[in-house]
Amino acid sequence: MSLEQAQDFLEETEALAALLEDLEESRWAFATQFKGWTINDVIAHLRFWTRGVDLALTEPERFAELAEAVSKGLVSGNLREVETGILADLTGRALFDAWLGEAMSVAARWRDVDPKTRVPWVNGLAMSARSAMTARQMETWAHGHEIFDRLGAVREETDRIRNIVV
Repeated sequence: MSLEQAQDFLEETEALAALLEDLEESRWAFATQFKGWTINDVIAHLRFWTRGVDLALTEPERFAELAEAVSKGLVSGNLREVETGILADLTGRALFDAWLGEAMSVAARWRDVDPKTRVPWVNGLAMSARSAMTARQMETWAHGHEIFDRLGAVREETDRIRNIVV
């Protein structure tokens, strides 16, 4: 049994990556309509949570530490500060390369995970691997829209969004 959502997550990531692949360095600082986040902010956010979901599967103890920091950030209203404090090391092309490489690695690793495997999450509850990977795809798709909109690009949807819709 394989986790088809991992392939759909990969394809969603690749669609966004194709848009950003040749983006000029100065355009990474462009603000989007979502809370004024820049393209750098969006990709850093996606990288943070993709790393988080992978830790939940592969290193639950480290994930618990991350979840504690995130919970404190949610309570204090400083979640973005938690994210940037942990992964604020990269911007622009270097951020793109790290995000894309990590997302591809996660998709490959998760492809063979049993969809029913339970993984911990920030709220203290566990969710299925299927739900966890669908959440990664949804975040990539939704935040990708703000970048497509900001850059004036037309997005081509495919049947893979069924994971999000259903």
